[in-house]
Amino acid sequence: MEMTLPRHESISSLPFAGRLTPRARAVGWMALATGAHFAAYELARSATLAIFTSKKTGFESSSALPLAVGCVSPFSVLLLSCYSYLLDKQGPRTAIRLTTHMFAVVLLICSLLLCLCRPDIGADDDGNNDATQGGYKRNISRATIFTLFVYQNASVRLLHSQHWSFISSVTLKSEAKVWFAPITGLASLTSTISAGSISYLLENFNLFGLLGIAASLMLVGSRCSDNAYRTAAIHNFTPTKESDDRVSTSSTSKTQAADVAPGREKWHDNEVTEDDSSASGKSLFSKARTLFRRVPILGALFLEVLLCQSLSSLLNFLFLVKTKEAIPNDEERAGWSGKCYAWTNGVSGFLQFVVMPIAMKWVDPRYIWLVMPSTMIVLVLRQCLETNPSLLLVGLSFFWMKTQEYSFRPVVSELIYVTMDFESRYLGKEVINLMADRMGKSGMAMALFVASTFYDEQDLLSTLSNVAFVAASVWCLSSLRLVRLISLGRW
Repeated sequence: MEMTLPRHESISSLPFAGRLTPRARAVGWMALATGAHFAAYELARSATLAIFTSKKTGFESSSALPLAVGCVSPFSVLLLSCYSYLLDKQGPRTAIRLTTHMFAVVLLICSLLLCLCRPDIGADDDGNNDATQGGYKRNISRATIFTLFVYQNASVRLLHSQHWSFISSVTLKSEAKVWFAPITGLASLTSTISAGSISYLLENFNLFGLLGIAASLMLVGSRCSDNAYRTAAIHNFTPTKESDDRVSTSSTSKTQAADVAPGREKWHDNEVTEDDSSASGKSLFSKARTLFRRVPILGALFLEVLLCQSLSSLLNFLFLVKTKEAIPNDEERAGWSGKCYAWTNGVSGFLQFVVMPIAMKWVDPRYIWLVMPSTMIVLVLRQCLETNPSLLLVGLSFFWMKTQEYSFRPVVSELIYVTMDFESRYLGKEVINLMADRMGKSGMAMALFVASTFYDEQDLLSTLSNVAFVAASVWCLSSLRLVRLISLGRW
């Protein structure tokens, strides 16, 4: 059986093969699903933020956004519990189908409600609403956009992680080092194209229409992911816990074990016992605690992601504060920020498609885990040495942090999951990506909200630059611990 031996079929010919192997087709379908997902998310995010900050349909207070970000973490826990239940009862294929469809349904319902609650709906000939009707519609609109913002930010990582759980389950480790970066680059490419098309789409559709288009793209992505699982099912390499156990016992040589079908190796030679396996009767936290005890590297990765995202949120806030101070004009500030993001996407794409596939053949991924926080320590330290750091310094720190997040982190993170078992890839990854990622962002957002009430903008910039240096240093220590655990495992 194909799952019991290292694959003879290589996906290394994916872009140019005349006849793609079943695994290549499955990975290709899931890569397309990832691209459609991020294209949809880019449209939904832009529309949601615009509606959220609108004076007519959203919130005028600047405190509303940090509050919404702070609500993402607790909602992510609820969402993760539902996903865990679906994974136990229905399996990964049904889980990704239902969660993707739910995202599309929420987008469509919210789009319809927001459209019906527009100020011009039900107004008289002069465009006026009576006070009662206007206030009622305004409250519904705010509740809808607040809910959509929280749900959207909690769901995006849940769906993306499921795409990569499948890819890392059917890809060999040697193949992963070559192809994970271009697959990640495809998502960046579709996001860039989607973002660039917004102004053209708005000429024919309003912001509510963008949400509908995003829902349609989510359904396209769902079809692609379902095709990937269908291909895997036909050719008998669907990722399951049973296949993990079967293959781990059938590998008969060290050569086979070194490049065995992913998910069949066990970190530290741990065996999955009946008590350790995820039982439907256990709560999410009980399952996660048992899993993290069995696979210590997941705990180290949880801490590393939490600290990384905390620093990323902090640098993002510093960037926003500094651009507002240095460029008072709204249009000029938007243009400058747009150029910064364009450079970030451009450099990230170059690294993903050109540099990383070549580098991963020669560079040990463990070094990349150390390079990321080390370079940030240098950049943030340079920023701290200035009493009033320039926009160039603050922008450079933010630019390189986001570039690393887009190009380096996805590749080296997925390389860790490649050699893990089914439960680590499908449940452990979701716990880390939803809880650690969102806890880092939400926790820092709430801390910044409190700090902004006690400092003026000048003192706040200087103080938070020092905090960023401390955060980067602690992040580096967590990366050292992660690398040590990776070294103890089979890398």
